[in-house]
Amino acid sequence: MSAPGWYPDPYAPGGLRWWSGRDWTGYTAPGGTWPGAYSAAAAPKSTDGFAIASLVTSLIGLTPVGIALGFVARRRIRRSEGRVGGDGLALAGIVTGVTFLALTAVVVALALSGVFDEVNEDDYSGEDARVAAVVDRFEEAYENADGRTICRDLFTGDLAGSYASEGGCERVWGDDVTSGYAEIDIHTLVVTGDSAFALADSETEEDDWTFDLRRTSDGNWRIEDVE
Repeated sequence: MSAPGWYPDPYAPGGLRWWSGRDWTGYTAPGGTWPGAYSAAAAPKSTDGFAIASLVTSLIGLTPVGIALGFVARRRIRRSEGRVGGDGLALAGIVTGVTFLALTAVVVALALSGVFDEVNEDDYSGEDARVAAVVDRFEEAYENADGRTICRDLFTGDLAGSYASEGGCERVWGDDVTSGYAEIDIHTLVVTGDSAFALADSETEEDDWTFDLRRTSDGNWRIEDVE
């Protein structure tokens, strides 16, 4: 009598007791009309609580906890020698947790690459799109505290020079004043000849952004005033 299963209870005649394969356990059942021995597959199983917790925590986003609980549950189930079930739930918790972690990593990587950033240029065409692209470049440089790009590539010479009394344009638009994040969404854009005006919403500043732009002799648009 070495295989785990239900056998006549040696301590309570007429009943059944679970034999683990090594010794008698505390699990009992009424004898009924069952034959003398039953396989482990016939045993009523309880579901391991850690297996349930693994799936639930993974589904609600607590993925590291869900994965850990899943591995603990599978180990507990193996050690129960067939008395406790839930291995499928534990495995589902592990797989769900790993999947969520992978998706989170992908989303974070895409966010850092700027894929989710809204680009004003895409909302316009022709000369309007060229003006919007300058505002997009300003937004990116502002986020990166890149005063060099702002002052040398995007501002007109007159605007950049106007900051001389404040320590220079690149200092003003460098680390001291930039927030590290900007969401500049143009909602009004008017292009008239060599002049352009753009009014944009801001999610990080109290007031809207206002841009006056001018097309220079080389055909490029530059910012001649910004507020």
